[in-house]
Amino acid sequence: MDEQLKNLRQALDDSIFSEPKFTVRDKMIVHNRLQVNQKKRFFIPKLVVALVLFISFGLIYFYMNQGNQLTTGNEPYYIAKESDLEDNILVGRIDQHNKLEFFKGKLKVIEDPILNNYKPGMNPEKEKEILSQKRIEMEIDNIKITTKGNTFYITGEGEFYMELVKVAPRIFMDSNGNEFMSSRPIE
Repeated sequence: MDEQLKNLRQALDDSIFSEPKFTVRDKMIVHNRLQVNQKKRFFIPKLVVALVLFISFGLIYFYMNQGNQLTTGNEPYYIAKESDLEDNILVGRIDQHNKLEFFKGKLKVIEDPILNNYKPGMNPEKEKEILSQKRIEMEIDNIKITTKGNTFYITGEGEFYMELVKVAPRIFMDSNGNEFMSSRPIE
């Protein structure tokens, strides 16, 4: 019995501790399978990232075009009413420091080119030109507002004349293409 156990032990040692008998062909098969698994593993994350980027760019494009369509003429027609401007402040959509303030028969026009155009680190010549400009504040008394369709015709003392077009419920555009937003909701 001891002899059989020795033989069994010797057989196990020989089979367990011997080198595996892989041929070059077997090694290539194992290597190829590992490569295929690694390629599959990296394909799905790449697909997910590409899909997220595609959807993100699509949403950005969609929302950017939505904002630009306010003044293209494709939107519905908004009726201008004198009450839209009474006791209201219109603030520039792009240049927020430009304002039109309508209160008690007066119009106050504020334009601040320094705050609208100055950017740190700009060209020194351009900076000097912008900083030399002055803030404009004009107050017009006894203004009269008349409307026709979607257009406001504003007249005042000193031959003052201005046109505003209502392009959205709270957005108005002057004859120079400057857009203003109402500071309060308009019925």
